[in-house]
Amino acid sequence: MGTGMGRAREFLRRNVVLVVMVPVLVGVHFGWQKIQDIEMFVPKQQRQDLPVIEGARYLTERCRVWC
Repeated sequence: MGTGMGRAREFLRRNVVLVVMVPVLVGVHFGWQKIQDIEMFVPKQQRQDLPVIEGARYLTERCRVWC
């Protein structure tokens, strides 16, 4: 049982940025989507997709221009 706790502690020590940033990014994207759904904050004509999707569309368009 002691080795399992040691492994967990070692994993957390080596991956603290990953353990912190993944939930933060998920929370930010979830919050973005919830705010976009509230019409008082964002009218329907001004709604946007998630920033990751917007970025992917931008890169796809840029790739079409370069290729």
